[in-house]
Amino acid sequence: MKIYLAFILIICVGWNHAFPVSTAILNNTNSYSIKGGSFPANVSNLTYSIGTCDINGDGKKDIIFNNGDGYVVLFGDVSRFGNSRPINDSFADGINGFKIKINNPERFPVCGDVNGDGIDDIMVTNSDSQSYIGIIFVIYGSKSPFKATIDSFDGINGFKIIGESQESLGLGKAICDVNGDGVKDLVISTFHPPWSSFEDHNKIFVKYGLKNGSKFSTVKGEYTISEFGNSEIVEGKGFIMNDLYGLTLTCGDINNDGYDDLYLLKPTSQIVFGKATFPLDYTPTFDGKEALNIPGITWGGIDNRFGSSSFGDFNGDGLIDMAVTNGREVEFEHYIILGKKK
Repeated sequence: MKIYLAFILIICVGWNHAFPVSTAILNNTNSYSIKGGSFPANVSNLTYSIGTCDINGDGKKDIIFNNGDGYVVLFGDVSRFGNSRPINDSFADGINGFKIKINNPERFPVCGDVNGDGIDDIMVTNSDSQSYIGIIFVIYGSKSPFKATIDSFDGINGFKIIGESQESLGLGKAICDVNGDGVKDLVISTFHPPWSSFEDHNKIFVKYGLKNGSKFSTVKGEYTISEFGNSEIVEGKGFIMNDLYGLTLTCGDINNDGYDDLYLLKPTSQIVFGKATFPLDYTPTFDGKEALNIPGITWGGIDNRFGSSSFGDFNGDGLIDMAVTNGREVEFEHYIILGKKK
């Protein structure tokens, strides 16, 4: 009996100290820290952000963060950094990570394999506070070393899509498989605000992913959004949703039919369901079958673009659910919307 009690005590003590309970006991054995960059004093909408993907295809999740001068990607496996703490931009040397140099990086990166080579790719955007043009940057994942700093695109390492004035291209963005063909798709939103005379010109562009490691067909690694819409998004290769937008876009299969669905925060909430085929110009009907409105879930004012959602099986019934934040002016609420089988 004494041996049994001692064993329980060891388990309890071990469990209590399994995770650090405060930053005071964080050390090289249980964590590692990253020192971010400094942000310009005159730029108020830049945020420190962390995303995860496996862009070098080694099976370990990588860290991506906004350093004020673009993004820094640090490859997974902390042993590569030795005992150096904190980790900083200098470790992004092309072997252990790399930098993506862009002006005014806009919020979170998104990741997914958009060209079917089995390695995650990264999509990031900028935010031009003067002209609100918006530029999309897509960097292809690779098992080969990267340049230490990526500041240009040639169509081989990636490409960029340049938006038009006042449309804030890429304010909402996601990578997901909306047509269920097993390859992730690029989903990009414009944003003309409600007070703009161009509000009804908003669009969501969906470009289906490629297979077998193909590259998107660019001229010198660059499109304008008009070129992208005319040459890449054609019948059977993508579609455009007119008069829709998402300040925040996320995706997951909430109706569990094998197709990723799009969650749009505008700041009111909508869901557009995925399916096998879409017409080139698609206007979903919000009837609960093609799409639905969730009017009770919103996010403060139009400038607050940080409402989030995520997808996963939260109640263990084998179906994908959605967690979403309701960020009203007076309080915050969090909901788990249970998935259903279509």
